[in-house]
Amino acid sequence: MALLASDCSLMSARGFTAGGRPQTHFLHRSSPLASRTSLSTSPAAPVSNPGGRATTRASRRTRPAGQILCRSHGFESASSSRTDATESERGSHCNGRLEALQESLTTGQRAVSKATAALLAALITLTPTAAACFAPWSAEAAATKFPCEDVEQYYAGTQGLKGEALKAKLHDIIKGHKVYTYTEAWDALKILDAADQSDPAKSRDVVEIYTRRAVPKDTQATPEGWNREHLWPRSYGLTQGRPEFSDLHNLRPADVNVNSARGNKWFGECSSTDDSCLVPANREAAADTATNKDVWTPPSEMRGDIARALLYMAVRYDGSVPGELDLELSDNPKIAEGQMGLLSPLLKWHSVDPPSSLEATRNNRVCSLYQHNRNPFVDHPEFVPLIWGAVPASAPAVGSGAALGAGSGSGFSLPGAAPPVAAPVGGGSGAAAGGAGGVAAPRVPGGQAKAWFNEIHYSNEGPDKNEFIEVVVSPGVDPSTLSIYLYNGANGKTYGKLPLSKFSLPPTNINGFVVYGNMYAQGGLQNGPSDGMALVSQPTNGAATVIQFLSYDGELVAVDGPAKGFKSTDIGVKETDNSPVESALGLTGVGKKYEDFKWSKFNKNATPGRINVSQTLANY
Repeated sequence: MALLASDCSLMSARGFTAGGRPQTHFLHRSSPLASRTSLSTSPAAPVSNPGGRATTRASRRTRPAGQILCRSHGFESASSSRTDATESERGSHCNGRLEALQESLTTGQRAVSKATAALLAALITLTPTAAACFAPWSAEAAATKFPCEDVEQYYAGTQGLKGEALKAKLHDIIKGHKVYTYTEAWDALKILDAADQSDPAKSRDVVEIYTRRAVPKDTQATPEGWNREHLWPRSYGLTQGRPEFSDLHNLRPADVNVNSARGNKWFGECSSTDDSCLVPANREAAADTATNKDVWTPPSEMRGDIARALLYMAVRYDGSVPGELDLELSDNPKIAEGQMGLLSPLLKWHSVDPPSSLEATRNNRVCSLYQHNRNPFVDHPEFVPLIWGAVPASAPAVGSGAALGAGSGSGFSLPGAAPPVAAPVGGGSGAAAGGAGGVAAPRVPGGQAKAWFNEIHYSNEGPDKNEFIEVVVSPGVDPSTLSIYLYNGANGKTYGKLPLSKFSLPPTNINGFVVYGNMYAQGGLQNGPSDGMALVSQPTNGAATVIQFLSYDGELVAVDGPAKGFKSTDIGVKETDNSPVESALGLTGVGKKYEDFKWSKFNKNATPGRINVSQTLANY
């Protein structure tokens, strides 16, 4: 053990000692990146010096946000009785990882042998006293919990309240939180909205609120990157330098261009007769977004999240502090009075899009890592109708155009669309959608379709990566008329739509055929069972024609969208949580129409936007 003591100055009354000087190393409990459930921290890497006293080298390298180590490579030392750490010290960014220690010890970066490193790692894992040295925070700090972490007690006193009384009580509960500067919000968003929420510090990407794309963290504040979106716009009563301006419950990463397109528009829905309604809201926004000159409809999966963020703002900032506007939600917004909208659609979205596990995780981390307060409407959705009343039967729409099924999870209805007809592009008898009255749901007729789904990747081991859908279009077919609809196997509803003209990958031309591919952010494609996809043709002012309705890992019957009433065709192969990264499902064989090929699995041979492995498109 003497060798270990010379290599690791981490012994105290509870662990190692170095030169007879007891010391305790810990990550401060409030450090945003200190693990709170694991001992896999990254302690100081000691170096023995000629004087015989173990020391630590301070890292001077610049590290990505979310991976900044505490001084002395990850730990601050103090006596075992140290409990008076300042808030500044407590906020020191730490990303301790035992793996990093083991790697540095075994790669020769530190003056220890591999045998010593292995013994140290084993001791850390198996010995309680040694483990205490590497605990992610001190015993004293670990014993102190922020009030917001006891969720039940946090809302004590709200029972039986409603209306203004409940609103006032919630205000008293959530006010008085720690305030971060607008600059500090950059690093907070890199954790709160990281693409990989299982390990946000290591995640290289954040997910943008309106595109749902995962983009590199280090593209912040660049023309082609992301910036900080105020869900409640700054022009509606937010003052820079005050708490409301940098409240993390109200900030999200957003694509720079899409954020600019949103501006300070209210959240709401276009009316069914609004010819000016743009779908999607921006060429880079998610497919089920929409906008006109007044309103902005976010992606369906984020509508409830956004509604609850704005409801939080209306409660947290009620004008009780001098110089602070009383933020309110209204169906008649007014900038001068800090009234944002639209209230009725927001209440509707809150109702139909309840809090998800990701939203709950974000709320927990704002509490435990940053502001130390909570969004009560994530924890208690039932508080919303108690304050604002029942969800309106019909939320007001703005303008005079395309009907949006906002918050329904079903995308939107096509303006003026005739009932869908199933027929292959370029001919075929077609079939009216049906399946009601006890009649078995029909399938989309076969035939010599001149456009088809060609490849898909939706699931792999670990976090899903590089999800995509690929479509092949034959010569003579106008791709501008084609769109894909994504269907949820659990309820038969659409959860996304995208025209081929908006596919993200450059088209590839092969023997007159054109291959289109679109990449999705993590989680953009559902993993089954029975999830589906419809390929639809709709010429301008023409009827929607379902070309294909396919599914994976089971079949489904569509209950809305162009494929309503049709039963999907299972492609017969599927991916699982154990499928390798870069795998895919795709067509193989030789031919010039869909029926010439068969579905196969590609093990690490995905080719999004290009001809598949073992596939030949014959001269047309």
